[in-house]
Amino acid sequence: MLDFSSGAWLESWSAFTDMMSGYGYLIAVLMGLALIFFACSPLFRNQPLTPTEQKEAAPAVPHQRSVLVVDDSAVVRSKLKKLLESEGYAVTLAEDGLAADEILTRQRFHLLITDLEMPRMDGFQLIASVQGSLETENLPIIAITGHEDLQARVRDCEGVFGFFQKPWHDRELLKRVDALTRLAELPKRQNGDDD
Repeated sequence: MLDFSSGAWLESWSAFTDMMSGYGYLIAVLMGLALIFFACSPLFRNQPLTPTEQKEAAPAVPHQRSVLVVDDSAVVRSKLKKLLESEGYAVTLAEDGLAADEILTRQRFHLLITDLEMPRMDGFQLIASVQGSLETENLPIIAITGHEDLQARVRDCEGVFGFFQKPWHDRELLKRVDALTRLAELPKRQNGDDD
């Protein structure tokens, strides 16, 4: 319970309102009474954000996380690129496993999202190549597939951190991407702290 005689409750309330203000509303419970405050946000005004509001609303990305997306379908690549970039990720695209393998020799990523069925080098071969290389063996991988028997595909891929069937649910995919890219940052942060 908050002690209203001290200033601690005001500090807690201030932090809560800052956290919730991006959603355009606040819900406060004070002495058993529920009060709902609607902030004057663009969400309720039906007006576009001003340049200042856009800058304030944009999430800060101190270290932009990078994702390599591999799929032979230009439509799928485009959809994933748009989805991930809208969340602040740097996205690189490859049309098949061979192109992705070549990119991975030149560039490091926080996450690999790959289709399983592709020409030239399929997702299974790409995953084996990534996991067999010292430079990329710890790269988190998400596999996406249009194959109906997802369980059979799961058995065929070891060391993959997530499987999604096409069409996937954006929210679930983004949750997994966020968790895995954060996980991929941990060793870098720890190594940076030890220097």
